[in-house]
Amino acid sequence: VLNHPRAVIWTRRDLAFRALARIPGLRVPKVRRFQPETPRDVMAAFDAGGFHFPVRLEPAATEEGLERHEIAHPGDWAKVFRAPWAGRVWIMTQSFQGRSPWRMRIGMAGQAAHFETYLDGPSPGGHPPGMPVERLRAIVKAVRQCIPLDVATLVLALEPDRPVVERIDAALPVPMTDGAPAAVAASSQRIRTALAAPLAALMNDIALWRTDACRLPALAAAQPGPGAAAT
Repeated sequence: VLNHPRAVIWTRRDLAFRALARIPGLRVPKVRRFQPETPRDVMAAFDAGGFHFPVRLEPAATEEGLERHEIAHPGDWAKVFRAPWAGRVWIMTQSFQGRSPWRMRIGMAGQAAHFETYLDGPSPGGHPPGMPVERLRAIVKAVRQCIPLDVATLVLALEPDRPVVERIDAALPVPMTDGAPAAVAASSQRIRTALAAPLAALMNDIALWRTDACRLPALAAAQPGPGAAAT
């Protein structure tokens, strides 16, 4: 891991989304991190945070889809009652109905960036919503200013009006090519080709690493709150 530990901590979803909400033109979902003592505390967090249906609920330790619950209406709260909620920290994220299956994965290493569009669901036909290269570069620059990471991956949902932030990771996942479908292998090769040189430069020269992460507040300084405003 090349990133400063303090920068990695600030990729926690509630903190990262609060920072990314300052970027013009990005739609950043509201996020709330909380530890319920009873199942009804989950509904109380929904009300206190000003959320509206649908929302996504998942344990903070498994934010990659494991144990994720989609709460589309009040009747879905029963899913929470059946979940092993006790003693765990949960993340509530505002969802949006009718979201596009098109995604943009932006891999960043040093000053380099690789942009890749992919489908996260059935194809709607046609082409993904376009986004000017200048706009993409402006997003990358703004993200780097918000969270000082040497290596990162940003995933956006490509909505027709403006992109929606799905997640930011302090890592650069590269799909394995052994036995992978042709499309996955091709994606892996594109990422390696685009970012191999800047990654090698970071590995070979510590002077290239960012030092401004040292100025980030400690985690204890993070004020509790729901993060970005719901939209």
